[in-house]
Amino acid sequence: MKTVLVVGQTQPESSGQAVVISNILDGCYTNIKVVHCNFDFSNNVSAMGSFTPGKVFRLIRVVFRAIVLRVQCKPNILYYPVAGPHVVPILRDLVFLGCTRWMFKYTVFHFHAATTSQRVSRLPWPLRFLLLKVYNNADCAVLTAPENYPDGLRLGAKVTRILPNGIQDFASRYELIRSHRNEVRILFLSLVSEQKGIFVLLDACRRLKMEDAVFRLAVVGPYASPEFAKVVESFVSTAGLADSVEFLGELVARDKWSQYQMADIFCFPSHHPSESFGLVVVEAMQFALPVVASRWGGVQSVVEEGRTGLLFEPGNSAELASLLKALIGDGQLRSTLGTEGRKRYSQRFTAATFHGGFEKIIGMVTKPEEP
Repeated sequence: MKTVLVVGQTQPESSGQAVVISNILDGCYTNIKVVHCNFDFSNNVSAMGSFTPGKVFRLIRVVFRAIVLRVQCKPNILYYPVAGPHVVPILRDLVFLGCTRWMFKYTVFHFHAATTSQRVSRLPWPLRFLLLKVYNNADCAVLTAPENYPDGLRLGAKVTRILPNGIQDFASRYELIRSHRNEVRILFLSLVSEQKGIFVLLDACRRLKMEDAVFRLAVVGPYASPEFAKVVESFVSTAGLADSVEFLGELVARDKWSQYQMADIFCFPSHHPSESFGLVVVEAMQFALPVVASRWGGVQSVVEEGRTGLLFEPGNSAELASLLKALIGDGQLRSTLGTEGRKRYSQRFTAATFHGGFEKIIGMVTKPEEP
């Protein structure tokens, strides 16, 4: 039985990485045992990637916790979600890995966010040198999709494997509430930021409004900052969308699932540099929602264009508006795409499929004869 120390946060619930770590911990495995070291640095999505003095003390505590678990449970495999392309989390990796990685025989890096290696390459050389030391020569790099930037290769991993994210089937617990309203409900669920495509979507809605399309947009997720909230609200007012858009804030658990339950279309216009998969797209597909998403990174491996959803060029609000208009006016197309999306989720993105892939990767990086 191989023991794996899985390092990572399980909160906030709306964080994609937290969902993935929780899924790993919830798995039932045949040949591996999972031990968890919690990264409890941020209470909400908007706080992730930023620095506060309290995070320094939390980092010290996490390093100590990892050392204790290594001694008590004797895991010899470190499974670690590498930071995204932001300096503060990268520095966190430098400290944590510098203090702990040497204790483990095998290291598996999970690149939940993309382009970390690009950010490292642009840092001053002394810092870059130290980071390459702690990142280099991992036994395996895990990417969520083949379209993603080859961070593992760039950071010297021995091998790279693709492990698409998978999630529990929450949709089976809820009855869908759609196709019997006068207005079509569009759902956006993510961090409300420019790089997640909120202005692209709002401009597309402005275009739809000018063409007398009947719709309502529900925006679920926290604002990137209070200042950004004011900019978004000003845009909505100027574009004449105040009666067509509702901002619901960050929702979790039952409150979040109810939004998928009531929606007719899911829109994911992200062009974020570190976007690697779009877990919310899989959540929408399990609720049999047709997806309209940007042709960007790993999202392209999740949405099967023309079968489970429609893709548009990143940042092109006119093209997005055209696709949304087509779906708003065609209930049968929405139903067909949604049904196929549900099938694709069941075939490729379930929690069981993810657990199987995870265990296979752990088995691959260790020697078969090792107990």
